[in-house]
Amino acid sequence: MTYEQEWFHTKTLSSGWSHKNTQLAFEILGGLDTDALAAAARAFVVRHDALHLQMDPVPGPHPLQWTRGIEAEEEVVRRVKVKAASPAQFSHYASVLLSRDCVTPWSYGTQRPFVIRLLRYDENHHALLATFQNLVFDGRAHHLFGHEVWRDYQTLRDGGSPPDTAHSFADAAVRQRERTSERLREQAQANMCACGERVPVFRGLRRYRTGRGERGKRPWAGTGHVRSRER
Repeated sequence: MTYEQEWFHTKTLSSGWSHKNTQLAFEILGGLDTDALAAAARAFVVRHDALHLQMDPVPGPHPLQWTRGIEAEEEVVRRVKVKAASPAQFSHYASVLLSRDCVTPWSYGTQRPFVIRLLRYDENHHALLATFQNLVFDGRAHHLFGHEVWRDYQTLRDGGSPPDTAHSFADAAVRQRERTSERLREQAQANMCACGERVPVFRGLRRYRTGRGERGKRPWAGTGHVRSRER
């Protein structure tokens, strides 16, 4: 584990912190290529090995951590058709589901440190919900998903291929341990403690709109929106 992970894990065990995850979500209004979006989200997970991390089923104060690659047939994006009385009810359901995922702890041992859901109400109403465990993918990194998944969605729609690789979190963690002296380690821990309680980042849904020659995002209370039209 990195020193930051170790500190966060220790604080979680010892101080009774409530469990909260890092999230980013979008409500998508208009036509959507769901296969392309699911493929873009899968490509993101495959190339970022922080999302492959696993821990001992019952982690102690200094748990072991390792990577388990994404299998070819593994379901990365949970695609669900939602029965709702109206688009408003669908949006409410998505918000409730997002809130539940926010406080669901990581079941160590076999569960992946993320949950990505692609919900469908009808051909013009979808929601993309992404939740990441703070221990491996914190608020400083969540913006990568928001940027890269829509970039890769457009790449796939244009007939291209998303990138296969990204900087390795696991390799960086090993290098940190190998290169840091005990004195620097103690200093880093002191600096982290001086920062006080770390507040997990919650990102509500955002509205995402795409059209002929027009793309954009804007905040929306409770969830994020995307409006799109098939080309």
